Amino acid sequence: MSENLKNDLLRLGGALLAITVAVALCLGCVDTLTRDRIARIKEENIQNAMREVCGADASFESMSLSPSDDPSITSANRILRQGKEDGFCLQVEPMGFGGAITMIVGVDGEGAVLGVQIVELSETPGLGAKADDAKWLSQYQGASGSLNVVKAATGNAGDIAALSGATITSKGVTAGVQTALDFAARQ
Repeated sequence: MSENLKNDLLRLGGALLAITVAVALCLGCVDTLTRDRIARIKEENIQNAMREVCGADASFESMSLSPSDDPSITSANRILRQGKEDGFCLQVEPMGFGGAITMIVGVDGEGAVLGVQIVELSETPGLGAKADDAKWLSQYQGASGSLNVVKAATGNAGDIAALSGATITSKGVTAGVQTALDFAARQ
């Protein structure tokens, strides 16, 4: 290898190294500057979803999770209305097609779903991403017992009509709601 070629390769390698280090430092700085704000916004979204699902008149009392609880439950709260327990509000993260789906599920004192809100998902745009549609999520409202995903609405209790082309996402969301129902039934 000629001396000129070695020098050119060293110069090119050094330039690429310098660019890589500069970009890594910039990304590190941006991460440091935005990490707390992103976490705060995510927490606000969760709190807003809890109020949306359980009602503005609800207050929440944090509950401890036991090792026997489903690992997809990331937080559990008792719903309190006028100082009396009135169900549970859970943050669950079941798996969908594109990864974990962060959602809030409210279950009333009678064991029926109050509502479901998707907080974060990374499903396929135009298919699974439609899981956060309020109309589709409304079919969970009032559901109790065992839930079953079906291809088309049947009108049968517990049957959840899947999103067209997004059966895995539909099953993931339904699994999260079922986890919340099962948790409430054990309490």
